[in-house]
Amino acid sequence: NPLYYSATPLVQFTIARSFELLGRWSRAETEYKYLIEKYRGSQQAMATYLHLGDHYRDQDRDDEAQKWYRDAEEYYNEMAAKGAGTLTEARAMSFKADLYRRWDDPKRSADILVSLFEKFPESDPGRSSLLQAAKIYRNQLNQPKMADSLINQLRSMLLKPEEGWGT
Repeated sequence: NPLYYSATPLVQFTIARSFELLGRWSRAETEYKYLIEKYRGSQQAMATYLHLGDHYRDQDRDDEAQKWYRDAEEYYNEMAAKGAGTLTEARAMSFKADLYRRWDDPKRSADILVSLFEKFPESDPGRSSLLQAAKIYRNQLNQPKMADSLINQLRSMLLKPEEGWGT
């Protein structure tokens, strides 16, 4: 069914990536840009910003890399605002945290991840963000007590008895 392919960002990502792997970067970039434009808010579109920034960084084309990273930050802020309270906001915040990790700003990345947990504590993205934040505090910020505190916060939330369960 042709409508399936036109409605699926993963297919568009696969097309773009295929051109990239064939060494046809110009065409791949065109397909990536189309993905960003057509599938706004999708996980693949959000990931594409970082992928393009990383590509240019790896090519030592820092001005272009920084442009993609700045555009990514703006895009994530826009998607978080438009999708406030939804998994789109959670996804945008997660990608934004990853962007700050690339910019070697682990404190800011960890702050975003903790904020993501606070907004979405009952979701998988929220819980995994707290684990990522704890890892950053332990391994990059050399703050093991903060990391332990975050892990304990998650542990106590997960072990909290449900209402009516033997209480």
